[in-house]
Amino acid sequence: MVRYLNWNRLLHPQPVYLIISKLGEKVNIMTAAWVSPVSFNPPLLIVSISPKRYTYEIIRKTGEFVVSTVSKDLLNIAYYCGSVSGRTRDKVKDLGLNLIEFKNIGVPYLANSYASLGCKVEKEVEVGDHVLFVGRVVEMHYDQELFKKGFLDVSKIDVLFHLGGRYYTTSSRNIIEV
Repeated sequence: MVRYLNWNRLLHPQPVYLIISKLGEKVNIMTAAWVSPVSFNPPLLIVSISPKRYTYEIIRKTGEFVVSTVSKDLLNIAYYCGSVSGRTRDKVKDLGLNLIEFKNIGVPYLANSYASLGCKVEKEVEVGDHVLFVGRVVEMHYDQELFKKGFLDVSKIDVLFHLGGRYYTTSSRNIIEV
């Protein structure tokens, strides 16, 4: 029997991601820490999203989403996008975000993210109170200066990690409360 109320935080810190979706002309962004690659060939990843979220509704309707990585510079954006619902707010307008269109999917990526993966939904799997969207990576954008040796050079960027609640940390190990 699991007794610790926030048992999932025993697996933290987790990298922070922005999940971007688009319905019509409206772009929505939510913050997530539950993202993982699950296959190299074909290139598949999963995102875990509650059916209560507006992002869930959009992805179900469109079958597309983008996963963008987050550095410390984007902390306030990540916190806002995880605290405010896109049902009632236009987060892109509120934050004055610069988005760039992908060529093969209808969802843009965040210009100042160091890596973004454009995905088409391959499968949905209900798991408890969340749904796993299995996305096939069909397009990528990344900062080539940060990936020169085939992996992220963490000496050049402060990757943001979620500790739980309002607490974050970075690859330089600073703890930040928002």
